Amino acid sequence: MNQEVPNTGRLQKNTGEIHIRRCDYYIWAVQGAGRTIVFDSGVRPALADERKLGGYVSPDKALTRIGIDAKKAEHLVISHIHFDHGGGIELFPNAKIYVQRKEYDFWVYDPISRRPPYAAVADPVANKQFGDLRGSRIALYSLMETRRFFLESSCS
Repeated sequence: MNQEVPNTGRLQKNTGEIHIRRCDYYIWAVQGAGRTIVFDSGVRPALADERKLGGYVSPDKALTRIGIDAKKAEHLVISHIHFDHGGGIELFPNAKIYVQRKEYDFWVYDPISRRPPYAAVADPVANKQFGDLRGSRIALYSLMETRRFFLESSCS
């Protein structure tokens, strides 16, 4: 039996389950020099429905409101692979996806990422998509490479 959870967006434990009633998430887009770079991909629609996220707007629809077609985005930078930051990669089918190597390896390969408390912020479907894309659309980098990555035309 589930009880009402305050509209805080926080993960809360109730009768052994984790409930999220509302989850505000952010994606960012930068346009200039003839290109668009999107930062984070938000929550994928099926997971938002599964978790019953109130007030959910699909990231691709949110971008359309400001004149950006997610299907045409060429670059997608993922800050970290939680469900609300990297879960919507399927909405960006043509984008090269940039993610930190250690972050990628943890969420895609490390079995600890599938246990509590990590499982509460994971999206197993998206994590599998990340794994399936390695070698094709995924560009991995380390924190030490970040400056070179962004400043020396790795996004070109």
